[in-house]
Order: sequence, then C-alpha cells, then structure tokens
Amino acid sequence: MSKPFAIFTLKTIGVLLGLALLPVLLFRAIKGKEEPKRLGERWGASKVARPSGRLVWIHGASVGESVLGLSLAAKMAEQQPELSFLFTSGTRTSAQMLAKQMQRRQCHQYLPMDTPGATARFIRHWRPDLAIFLESEIWPNLIFASKTAGIPLALLNARMNQASRDKWQKLPTMFSHIIGQFNWISAADTATADFLDLYRTSKPDVPGNLKLLQPVAKQISKAEQDLQRQTFGRTPVWLAASTHAGEEQILLQVHQKILQQHPQALLILLPRHPERGQEIETICQQAELQTSRWTMAQQPKGSVLIADTIGEMPLWLNLADIVFIGGSLGAGKGHNPLEAIRAKKPVLSGTHIASFAQLYAELTALDAVTLTDDQQQIGQLILQRFANLKTENVSSKRANDWVEAQSQALETAVIQPLLALMKAGKNESA
Repeated sequence: MSKPFAIFTLKTIGVLLGLALLPVLLFRAIKGKEEPKRLGERWGASKVARPSGRLVWIHGASVGESVLGLSLAAKMAEQQPELSFLFTSGTRTSAQMLAKQMQRRQCHQYLPMDTPGATARFIRHWRPDLAIFLESEIWPNLIFASKTAGIPLALLNARMNQASRDKWQKLPTMFSHIIGQFNWISAADTATADFLDLYRTSKPDVPGNLKLLQPVAKQISKAEQDLQRQTFGRTPVWLAASTHAGEEQILLQVHQKILQQHPQALLILLPRHPERGQEIETICQQAELQTSRWTMAQQPKGSVLIADTIGEMPLWLNLADIVFIGGSLGAGKGHNPLEAIRAKKPVLSGTHIASFAQLYAELTALDAVTLTDDQQQIGQLILQRFANLKTENVSSKRANDWVEAQSQALETAVIQPLLALMKAGKNESA
C-alpha cells in the first residue's frame, strides 16, 4: 500500500465513520454517556473562544490519561506561566473530573470525530501551538490535520499492548506514515519503543512512565480531617479503587470475612465508572451488607460506602488505612497505583496488570505493593494492616521517596523537550 493511497483510505474511512457514528452518538446521549448540549464538539465545533497567546493542546482518552495531562500542564506552566491549555478527552467521567480540577487558563472540549471535516473544523478554531497525544491515542485524520496546519506533534507515554501491535503490523505502510507525523515520541516501556522503532527513522525515547509525574495527593487540612472523622468515625477503613464489574462481588466476600474480626470496619468502593453506583448498591444488598451511596447520603451508614462521585480521591485516600487497586482481577489490565503511593498508603492489587507491568515490578521490589488474586490473602493483608495502624508503613514512605526522585528526573527529560519543540514550531512558522 503506497502512502498516498493510505492517506486516501484513511480519509475515506473517516467520512464513512462520521456517517455511521451520528446515530451512535445520539443513542449515547439518550443513555447519558454523552452531553447533549456538547454534541457539537464531536463535529469539531466549539462555543468556547480560543484564548489569546500560546496554546498547548493535550489529548487523553479518559480519566487516567487526563490526570497525566493535568500534571504535564502544571509542570509546563511552572516553566512558562503565560501558557494556556486545551484538554480533550472522550468520556463524560473525564470531562467531569477535569471540570473540578482545571486551573486558570485551562479548558476542556470533547475529542472530535476522526473525520476530515470535524478535525479540520477543530484545528481551524483552536490553532494550538503544540499538540500532545497521550499513551495509545492515535487518530489518523486528527494527526494529519494537525501536521498540515504546521502544529508540532508529540506522542507521550506511548503504550502499545500486544493486541495493538498485532493490529498495526497488518498495515505497516499506513502505520509508518501515521506514526511518522510525530516530531517527538516518548515511550512508557521498552517493548513499545522497540516496536515503534520499526516504523520510524528515529527511535523513541524511553524516559520512563510519565504517570510518575503525578502530583502529590492533595493535603487535607486538620479541620477537614476532624470533619471526616466526625462523619466516618474512627473505624478501620480499606479502599477498593477503580473497581470494575465482577470485582465488587469478590471484594465484598473479602469484606464479609474482615467484618467477623472487625465489625466496625468500613469498605469504600470507588468504581472506575461512577454511574454504576445503583448497580453496585444492588450487589451489596444481595450480599446482605448495609450500604450507603455518597451521592445519596453524605452521612454514611453501614459497612460499605459506594463513592460514586468524581474527583474526590484525596478524601478517600486520606480516610483509607490500606488500598486495593481494581481492574486487576479476572480480565483486567490494571490501573495506576501512584496516587495511593503518593498518599503513603500500603497498596494491594490483583495480578492482571499488563498495562502497568513495569511500574508494578518496580514498586513490588520496594515492598510497596503486594500482587495477589487470592481472596484469603487479600483479607489477611488487610487485617494485618488493621492490627498495626499506629505503626508507620516504612515501605510506603520508601516508595513515595522513589516516586519523587523519578518524577524530578522525568520533568527534566520531558518538559524541556516539549517546550523546545513548541519554540521550534513557532520559529518555523514565523
């Protein structure tokens, strides 16, 4: 397949995709998965004016990538405070999280459909000075539209699992042309870097997992701590964060065993998708556990609290004595444990962690994380922590110090090249 034909094919697919997605988006809006008032953003339209001055556009798929985007923006703004930032993402949960955490000179738009018309409209309105795509977000028409407009492109924390690599290996010319549009790529792991090297003239950098740039968890004031303890009491608490369907039943069985020794213990279930709150409440009721939902009653009762809100992780981490990271049991691929590590909490996870294998290996070596799928062992580890609540967790502190050191090294390896890339792009267009 020649490069011109590859581009023609991608644009044709984009046009057909736009026609096919129209009823899909309308159906998603009816289901509450899209914001009806903002559907125009999917076609590249915007009701928000472009800010004056230099604008950095950061795109991430959902919540995890958007958190990384916020960290990048904060680090870049420390160097150049006059910068403005546009975040794009594809989910309502990420939009809600960003709405709570964005700072001055920052705004959010939904990612436009990857059609020639929508992407051109988006680029024409925003005219960013630098475009940063995070992890595995590769949208061909959006990438080509950015390159045509002379916008420097960076792919950061690139991660491609085996399934993605197998897919692109079947379309080598097309993939080579897409990935060749990026001015700079940093890979999260060596496997991704080695694969991308096959399709580029220059090998991607491997500075490490950029999620290590994640800022220290928000500090809770003493007044807030006192209020929390009045609300929740002084019961031992464990947090199950970023859980997925099928995991809650397993963790509730663990909690039932814990309650036999600690009748006042509290399990906070923080689902990856907060809209599952009602579903999870039904599961808890079927397990005959008294349950409350944070969205329904801010005075929790019972032994299980469903934290079905967005952006309140600092609260839950402050309350928790130990944290289990979900998305890691059964068919999951794991979730980022760094926010819990930054809060100096002992961390447990299942063994299905392919998306963060290298990071978990490093944290496991520091004794900061325990990986297990065994319900009995999960329960025993939680009980051990409950029995030693007054003892400082040395491994968690050591891991936090390691994360801080890695974060500082990554800041040097990543932020300066991004600012230089933006400056070079400005000089070329001058």
